[in-house]
Amino acid sequence: MSQQIFKNSSIETCDFLDLNALSSLCNISPEEVRELIDYGAIKPMNSTMLEIQFSVDYIKPLQSACQIRQDYDLDLFSVVIFLGFLNRIEELEAKVQHLLATAHNELLK
Repeated sequence: MSQQIFKNSSIETCDFLDLNALSSLCNISPEEVRELIDYGAIKPMNSTMLEIQFSVDYIKPLQSACQIRQDYDLDLFSVVIFLGFLNRIEELEAKVQHLLATAHNELLK
């Protein structure tokens, strides 16, 4: 299932997006995004009374977690769990890549 990550190509050049943009891109309400902040699942780059901004790095994992939530009719807390798993998978993949690169360099010596 291929999903378009960015609905607007101008977002590809941004480092951050606001609450409404993240909400729209991930197909969840702004209130649900605020709940995810309260759960500690996502962290805004800055938080003022007027504007909350997020890293664009949240788009892909949040879209994936929200899609699973929608497909299986799960609650919002499930998104929190999936985001944790997706972040952990990303960390482990980065470590594997680092170890592979280190092993390759050792073999070349």
